[in-house]
Amino acid sequence: MSLPVVLRPGSQSGRRGKRGPPRGAGRQAWGKPFLDRLNELLARIGALPQLYGVVWRNVRAARLRWFTYVVLLPRPRRPVEVLAVIHGSRAAATWQARA
Repeated sequence: MSLPVVLRPGSQSGRRGKRGPPRGAGRQAWGKPFLDRLNELLARIGALPQLYGVVWRNVRAARLRWFTYVVLLPRPRRPVEVLAVIHGSRAAATWQARA
C-alpha cells in the first residue's frame, strides 16, 4: 500500500530574485530528467517512508539520484509531507526553520 505524498506550500519556493533563469539549452535539457527522478523518488517515499534516515530531529532525507538534491520529510505521517526539495550544499538552517 502506498501513502499519498503532499508538498507543503513552502517546499516549492526557491531562491527567487537572486538569479535569473538558467542560461543555455544544456541546463534546460535537465528539467525533464530531474522531474522524472523526483517523481520516482516521491513514489518510493510514498511506498516506504521509513526507509530513509533521520538527519535532524524527526526529519528524514532522501537523496535524488543523479542530482545533488535532497528531499526532506518530517516524521512519517499520513499523508506523507515533503518539507523541502533542496540542493545538498545549502545550509541546514534553510530547511530547519521549516521543520
